Amino acid sequence: MIKSAPGAPCGASPQDSDFGSSSGAPHTITYDLEIQLDPEAVGGWENVRHGDAGVSCVVLHDNRTDRFHIYDEHDLEECMAHLNSADVLVSFNGIEFDTPILQSITGSDVLPHQYDILHEVWKALPTRVKGYKLEDICVRLMLGQKNGDGTSATKLYRERRFGRLFDYCLNDVALTCKLVRFINQYGYILTPDHGRLELPRIEV
Repeated sequence: MIKSAPGAPCGASPQDSDFGSSSGAPHTITYDLEIQLDPEAVGGWENVRHGDAGVSCVVLHDNRTDRFHIYDEHDLEECMAHLNSADVLVSFNGIEFDTPILQSITGSDVLPHQYDILHEVWKALPTRVKGYKLEDICVRLMLGQKNGDGTSATKLYRERRFGRLFDYCLNDVALTCKLVRFINQYGYILTPDHGRLELPRIEV
């Protein structure tokens, strides 16, 4: 693991730094990863999900430590152990993207229950439509915005600008934390036409 940084609240008050420490709230980890190579370089998104594009970094926010934890390509086994210590994993598109990549590369299963915000959005809509990217939703709710995109992340990896890369991924996790807290408090997000789309809550 490269470093841990103090984080904005994204769950219960911290108890101690042990991944498995006890607290009143479920042990919740919010996570996101970035890949090393562009999808075009490995033959498309399906190959990305099979791990062919690699992983440049994974950022977690752990409500037990109340910190952001940053892992790089050399620490993925430790990262998986950390993820699997949780009761609940929170992500945005983690079920279809982050989880299969991590499982393909490490050969280990992601075990905890997952609350994937985008997965819940698709379940709540009659069909998949545009306007539901992480930044789209967060901007409508005035929760903040991204500081780049996935293509800039692979460029940063190629240029070995790891500080900027980690900051980009950490910002995505921070946005996901804010979004899940909003959903848990109010039970909805806003659609592109600013209607309400109800989503299930979790305790974080």
